[in-house]
Amino acid sequence: EVFQNQTATFSIQCFGDGAMSFMQELKTSLDKPSVHLFLRQRGAIYVRLVGGLTDISEVLGTKFEKRANMDVEFRQGIETQDDIGLIERVIGTGTMDGETSDFDTDNEAP
Repeated sequence: EVFQNQTATFSIQCFGDGAMSFMQELKTSLDKPSVHLFLRQRGAIYVRLVGGLTDISEVLGTKFEKRANMDVEFRQGIETQDDIGLIERVIGTGTMDGETSDFDTDNEAP
């Protein structure tokens, strides 16, 4: 088994009045120690905000819709299987103290 870190980036969007304020509150909460602990207990770690908060408000049809976006990166530790194989035999030539000799691990004593 191999233990490795995986990162994931989530794009979070909020729509409507107060969208930017809500996103700012969410961003602030992600920096709280209690939230870090909550995430860690569930196997995830908040890493960073990617690129900051973005106001993506736009006109939809004839109405103006307030929107906010932020991309958040999390990291998670996972265990996975990785069959990397193994070296079963080595044949070569080596030099030690000025003397050269051939070796074959099939012929070596255990």
